Amino acid sequence: MGCMMMSKDRYRRTAKLNDFEEYLATNQKFKGRAQCYKTLPYLTAGTDSPTEANLLAFLSVNGIQNITPNFEVSLRNGARRYIDLAVPNLKLGLEYQGAYHSDALQMRKDANRMNQLIDMGWVIIQVTSSDMRTTESRNQLLAKIQRAITRQTALKKLIQNS
Repeated sequence: MGCMMMSKDRYRRTAKLNDFEEYLATNQKFKGRAQCYKTLPYLTAGTDSPTEANLLAFLSVNGIQNITPNFEVSLRNGARRYIDLAVPNLKLGLEYQGAYHSDALQMRKDANRMNQLIDMGWVIIQVTSSDMRTTESRNQLLAKIQRAITRQTALKKLIQNS
């Protein structure tokens, strides 16, 4: 919930990380305070949903670093698109596809956006609640992302050496 309060959307943004830190420092006695302190390292500004924040925390805990939430990509036509979670230097993006994306119009918009990003060389992995449901599915997702990182890293080196 804290990540939602630090949304990239300025209209939904109601807090910054230091607001949470100050609250914990000045309110010494309340149930759950110790747990709140434990979650501080996982609060990330710029995510737009608890599911994105959970995915980001999961990846971070499992050693995948340098992830930027809501990374802005400028298209050739001057338009801008945002990738839910991105490893920008590898052109690897993760898009969380929740129930909001099941509307027919939204699905067409998402497909168009994905195709624009892919056309610019981005690799996009789509993530759903099923990917995060069980330990096995989370491990499979993690392995898929690690394979994509390995491929993109190799491709980047190949391009740099040519």
